[in-house]
Order: sequence, then structure tokens, then C-alpha cells
Amino acid sequence: MKIQPIDSIECVLLHNRYMPMTDHRLVEMIESEGRSAGVRGEFLTRTSSVGTESYCIGDFQVAIYQVNAALPKKGFGGCLPQPITILMMPDAEQRIDSHIAHTFLSIKRLPSGSKATERFDAEDGIDTEFQSSEESLLAMKLCYLIADALHRNNPAIAIHWLPSDHLVSPQLFESAASGPSLTPFFVRPYLYSSSGSIGEGQPVGMVANGSQYLLEKPVIFEEAPVDYQWMINRVTQFIDECISKNRVPENGANFYVANDEVIEVIHKDPDPANPLGSYTLIARNVPEFGIKGGLHSVLTSPVQTETAPSKDDDKLDENDPIDLAILNALRAREEAEKAEAATKLPEVKDRRMAPRKTHELASFGRRAAFGKR
Repeated sequence: MKIQPIDSIECVLLHNRYMPMTDHRLVEMIESEGRSAGVRGEFLTRTSSVGTESYCIGDFQVAIYQVNAALPKKGFGGCLPQPITILMMPDAEQRIDSHIAHTFLSIKRLPSGSKATERFDAEDGIDTEFQSSEESLLAMKLCYLIADALHRNNPAIAIHWLPSDHLVSPQLFESAASGPSLTPFFVRPYLYSSSGSIGEGQPVGMVANGSQYLLEKPVIFEEAPVDYQWMINRVTQFIDECISKNRVPENGANFYVANDEVIEVIHKDPDPANPLGSYTLIARNVPEFGIKGGLHSVLTSPVQTETAPSKDDDKLDENDPIDLAILNALRAREEAEKAEAATKLPEVKDRRMAPRKTHELASFGRRAAFGKR
């Protein structure tokens, strides 16, 4: 499947001590993890044009920077205030403040038809973007496995997954490997609520930030009075099913995990709030949280309501063509009023949802302006 193009997969490990992996171990580790990820092709090392050693395996270029310095805090300004970061790692800010060293990992795609021994950089104007679910997912899996090996060599106190701007604890990072997929680590839940708070039975909505690099559009779960962890699980399961079947359910189809659930899939076109469009999930019937209804929100035929008819309505006869037209107009107005009063998806202000080159201006010691968006 097509995805929103991304020029590199990047991950940062934050450490409270500097203990770099030796060059010899790096070479062995990258080749081993590459084979574990399913990467096929030649493996070799080479030196880039900026003098930093990097590695090529199959169709990927891997670069690792082990730096005895902390990253500026402003670079984490997009993820530190996020509700999901606070919920899952309450001491995230303290971890950022306390780290003294970091490891930056970057994976790019070798240009089509190039030789691994050729020297190139993104600045050369050569297309190295990942453009399909298959190649993006393989690069992400390789990046995760290498990051895990680096973490086992020098334990990280936090891990930053840059494609989705997801800052997680080492516990969440490690647990992803034991789950059904790595998607919970690859995708950052951008939680929102029109009530202004999340939890205690308040409705919650979610934008799956980073899902646009696994599917063609980002996944959004429309606000509903459900548990946020349940919502995260359903979005993860939706993404995984799309990837495994190599297709997204049709517009208006039902995606469900439990037999009694009805979750409608809506394919939305781009709009100012969501410039990529979205695959929007809407909870239509979830008995676990008291949500009852059917698959589609728009009624296909007139129904009798339980409300008392007005004096004028009482005189209208549905068998009369003119009266039926009046009734239909009244019903349409009533439906429009209900739609206007309903909770709308607020504008998503997460700038990472817009098409972009991921962190092409990021700095991890060798470039300037880390955190510039």
C-alpha cells in the first residue's frame, strides 16, 4: 500500500551514562539484526561524505551516532506536553533533564539502482523516501531491533521515536517486542477531548500520529465515551489488519474485534484541520461502554419518532404527496439541527500530521536547530 512518503526512520535513545558500543560489535550487531528483520542483500560498511561511518545492508543505509552530550530540551517540545506522554511516563520531563548522553539512529533507503559503495546524502537531491507500507514497515522493524540492541548495551532512560514524535519509557519500548506487533511503539496516540479532560468517563478522541507512514492516510478515532486504552488498542488493531490484508476496509464498512462491536470506517478527504484526509473510526455499537446503535449514521428511510407531534404535524398525511414532502423537509431540518449540536472533531493542531520531510533540520550534535519544525 502507498503511504505518505518519509525520507528516513529515526530513533533516539537517552542515557544517563556514556557507554558506546565498539565499532566491531556495531558491525556484527547491525548485520545480525538486519537478518532477523528479514532484510536481504549485501552487508558492508563505508564512510559518508561528512566523515561519519555508516553501514549498508540490503536496500538500507544505517547511520549510528553515539554522543557523549545531552540533547537540548526544546527538541522534545512536541511530545513532552502530550496527554499520552504524561499518562504513560509522568516523570518524562525529569528524564529529559537528567540524561547526559544519547544515541541517534537513522535508516534511509538506498537510491534505486545505486551501489552500496556509492557516496550520497539527502542534500544531494537523490530520492531516498520510503513510499510503501512494506518498505516503511521493514525499515521501522530494523530500526527497532537495532535500537533494542543498543539499549541492551547501554540502557536508555527514555526512547524518542521521531516519525511519530513518541517519547516512551524503556518499559513500553521493551514490551512492544512481546506484543502482537510493534505498532503501539511506532504510533503515538494524540488524545483529545471536548470536555477538556481525559478520564473519569469523559469522551475521548484519538489521532494516531505516525500512522500516515504505515497507511496512506492517518487514522483518527472520533470522540466517544470509552476508555482511552481500549481506543488505542482498536486503532492499533485496525492498522495491523490493514497491513496484514494489504488493504483498508471500504468506506462505510464495519471494523470490529469483538463480535458485538460496530466500528464504522469513514474515508475522509483532506480538509484544513486534517490536510492528509483520514481513515476515521466511529464507535457505533460498543456495549462495554453503553454505546448502542447501528453501522451507518444516516437513516435511509423515514422513521416514526416517539416525540409528540406538533399541531401542524398531526394533520399531515404521509400518503399524500404534498404532506409527505413537508414531513421529509421537517425531518431533514431536525437531522441537520442534531448534526449541528453534535460534538465535532476539533482542529488537530499537531503539525506532524501535515506532509513534511521528517526532521531534515534536526540536530544531534552535528547539525543545527534540533526541535525546529
